Amino acid sequence: FKAPNAALPPILAIAKAYGVGAVEKISGAGTLNLDLRAAGPVHALTSDQIMRALNGNMSINLNNVRYAGSDISHELSAIGGFLKPAQKNQGFTNIQKMTGNFLIRGGVAQTNNLQAILDIAKVGVTGTANLINGAVNLDVTAVFSKTFAQQVGGTAIGGYMNTALANNEGELVIPAVVTGTLQSPRFAPDVQKIAQ
Repeated sequence: FKAPNAALPPILAIAKAYGVGAVEKISGAGTLNLDLRAAGPVHALTSDQIMRALNGNMSINLNNVRYAGSDISHELSAIGGFLKPAQKNQGFTNIQKMTGNFLIRGGVAQTNNLQAILDIAKVGVTGTANLINGAVNLDVTAVFSKTFAQQVGGTAIGGYMNTALANNEGELVIPAVVTGTLQSPRFAPDVQKIAQ
């Protein structure tokens, strides 16, 4: 299956038609470049069997993506210790731009260069997402601009030196790990990176 510069909405519609549950919470625009193949015996055309047999490459260049699985900005703010008492979890994330490449082997997608621009931070992601069961194991590094860092308290935030750091440009940096599933991700501080 090759789809050079395929538009996101039709690809999402095809994935939903084949029962790929992880895409039901995603909408947006942009392009995907797919070069995928499925090899091996397939006894029935179920999405699980197809996903297990899936191998190949995918690159994305998306704009105005809405992810209804989690409020990533809320989760990162909580980790950094600058979540305001009245700030509610919206249950979705608006992503202005997202780019990256994935290597897919046996239905597991791995990335080393996923980049996303959120409303409050730039986020870099490495790790894996299992396309069969939706399980994720991701390392996330969020960088908040100097202006935003000053608005939330800079180095006086609750998580400073515990879950958040400042770089030499005055930006707040929060390393985090994301586990769970695409439908229900769990965010936690990356204590190993903070210790380093």
